Amino acid sequence: MKLKLGFESKLYIGAAGATPTNEAKNVKDVTINLESAEVDATSRQSGKFKIYIPGLIDASLEFKMNVDEDDTVLGVIRSAWMGRTPVAAKIDLGDGMAFDSDMVVTNFNNEQSLEDVISYSVTMKPTMTDTDRPPQIVSVS
Repeated sequence: MKLKLGFESKLYIGAAGATPTNEAKNVKDVTINLESAEVDATSRQSGKFKIYIPGLIDASLEFKMNVDEDDTVLGVIRSAWMGRTPVAAKIDLGDGMAFDSDMVVTNFNNEQSLEDVISYSVTMKPTMTDTDRPPQIVSVS
């Protein structure tokens, strides 16, 4: 058995259109949400029970970043948020697989707790900038 702690996984951010290679080290509390829609496939054939098939996958990436004026990844994310442009993200899932996609920044919240480091709470959702680069789960190489 090989277990990993959260800090051992990696998150990469880069220019949209290609798998990113620039590691985002100033991140914490990373969550990749992968939810499948529930498609109702009920018919008379299923008797008294509703039946479902899995629908499209709704993915999102959420994380926090400490505010650091020298962090170039923070600058890339801020520019993408302000410019309404996509970035590439690759998230190590910890099990030899990674989620790789071009993404848009949907939330970029500045958090200023009294006794905590000022941070940004970021949410990203998949998009496509090239038909040859759909969101996908890939082997970590």
